[in-house]
Amino acid sequence: MSEILALFTYLTIFYLLLYVMHIIIRQRISSYETALQSIGLELKLFQFRWYGEGKFYRLIYRLGNWRPIKTWFVIGAYVSALLVIPSMVLLVKTLIESWTFEREGKSDSARQSMILQPVLPGVNMPVGDLGYYFVSLLICSVIHEAGHAIAAVREDVRVLGFGMNINFVLPVAYVNFPTDRLLSIRRCQRLRIFAAGIWHNIVFSVFSYGILYSLPYLSSPWFDYQGGVSVYAVKADSSLSNGPTPLEVYDVITGVNNCPVKDSSDWRRCIIQSIVNPAIGYCLETKDIRMNTPNKVNHCCSELDQKNSLCFQSDSKRFSCLPVRSLLEKKPSVCGYANKTCSSDSYTCLTPILESNTSRLIQVKRGNNKDFLFVGNPAEIYYDSDVTDYIPKSWWIQPFQLLPYRTEIISHYAASFSGALAILNVVPCFLLDGQHMTKVLVDILCSCYNNYIRTIITLTLTIVGTILLILNIIMGLWHFL
Repeated sequence: MSEILALFTYLTIFYLLLYVMHIIIRQRISSYETALQSIGLELKLFQFRWYGEGKFYRLIYRLGNWRPIKTWFVIGAYVSALLVIPSMVLLVKTLIESWTFEREGKSDSARQSMILQPVLPGVNMPVGDLGYYFVSLLICSVIHEAGHAIAAVREDVRVLGFGMNINFVLPVAYVNFPTDRLLSIRRCQRLRIFAAGIWHNIVFSVFSYGILYSLPYLSSPWFDYQGGVSVYAVKADSSLSNGPTPLEVYDVITGVNNCPVKDSSDWRRCIIQSIVNPAIGYCLETKDIRMNTPNKVNHCCSELDQKNSLCFQSDSKRFSCLPVRSLLEKKPSVCGYANKTCSSDSYTCLTPILESNTSRLIQVKRGNNKDFLFVGNPAEIYYDSDVTDYIPKSWWIQPFQLLPYRTEIISHYAASFSGALAILNVVPCFLLDGQHMTKVLVDILCSCYNNYIRTIITLTLTIVGTILLILNIIMGLWHFL
């Protein structure tokens, strides 16, 4: 919650300073307002507005007059029309699930099964993903409105202009049509225009999911996948950067202690496992232990030894100061904390003596370097480093190692947001495409009834859809408030 408050504060200060500067410049420079108007830009408090009359019309006109595009929008109209009732059923199902989860107090993991969930930066979405959130939502909104524009040109309705609003962090695109011309065309033509945005969002969502799931295969000529994780960032002031073999960018992590790491899910699981489980011990040959403690006196490491050595305790309560790296390079078998027994009598189980109960001796296995050894809270490793599932195959690919990672995140958000926009707009709801679609569909399917009956049916469906949508939004936000 502190992250979202900090983000809200920073953005508020940014908008306030920007608006004050805008007011001052507008009063002092007369040509400033003219320049903004010439490019269609308007700045308000917490809002950017852009509108262009006739912008991109040539491109839209060419696409709209491409012959196969009519079949494309006919399919879109049928698909969108068939989804009106299922979308309302989905809202009812989601509402019941939300109510059940709140009443029974189910965990957040149980909520992940819900199809519709609110996405709140800093709450259930990392603040660091805000840029991806913004770009994905912007793309989905533009694709939605482009669908309306291309379909309108195809149905001989002129596009007056395109616009874009950025309300705080929420980008919204829109397209402007002449209302009288829109109402004068046939019902099936209007349906194709109203359904075009929904259809484009459905297709774009499927396309984004296709990119998301095929990315490991598409990137395979340049990146390894499921072969570990690659470090792409380490905090400069972190203790991970210290020592003779620090954790570095481009390191390939293949394991944590005896836990193998194939991807970022394994990485998180192994770190959690090392936090939850007690400190492990190591089976060493008794003669090696005696070799490292020649005076046979119980003692821990002196100041000179502390740099590379660690104090270990045997099951007989004897202490030995041993060089950690050379000990682990022998790949000793592990002995449990509760059962300090080894497979042979010639071996002794030694457990490290650490400063606190949360500290652990962690051996991060690296495929391209010596193992990284860490003594402390394992959570520090997780939070002070960032990893990706995609490992560059060559050194010249390393500068681009975040390309598949970023593509994966944008594809994930684009698929989710585009699908959500399709569902929200197909629902009969005031101020959304579903309201206009429902009116046209009722007029087509109930043409045998008079206009009054058709209006009652349309209004009833729209009111029910609006109430369902509002209740879903309230229940979705209630969990986080």
